[in-house]
Amino acid sequence: MGVPTLVPADHHVGSRTLLADGRHLALDSCARSGGGACIVNAGRCGRLHCYITGPFFLLAAVYVVLAEFHIVPLQPGRFLLVVFVVSVAACLAEFPLGSYVKKAGPTR
Repeated sequence: MGVPTLVPADHHVGSRTLLADGRHLALDSCARSGGGACIVNAGRCGRLHCYITGPFFLLAAVYVVLAEFHIVPLQPGRFLLVVFVVSVAACLAEFPLGSYVKKAGPTR
């Protein structure tokens, strides 16, 4: 499964750019599945970046849905940049803070 790319569509509603070809659905489903996986992984093994990226990806999915209903503006370039920066920062935070928030329990 590849990473969805956002390309501005030919459609404009006021100052808001819509995403063409249902790409919002791909971005939303990827953000929800990634967020859900990170939250599950945070509960299982306790990785620090999962505690940060899990809720963040779920919030990103909510933002995409709100943008599709024209409640908030979505600028694809800025949106992807913010998602990328937060994801990288969460992973880099493991260097000074440690990789695990809690010790993983025995596996069953």
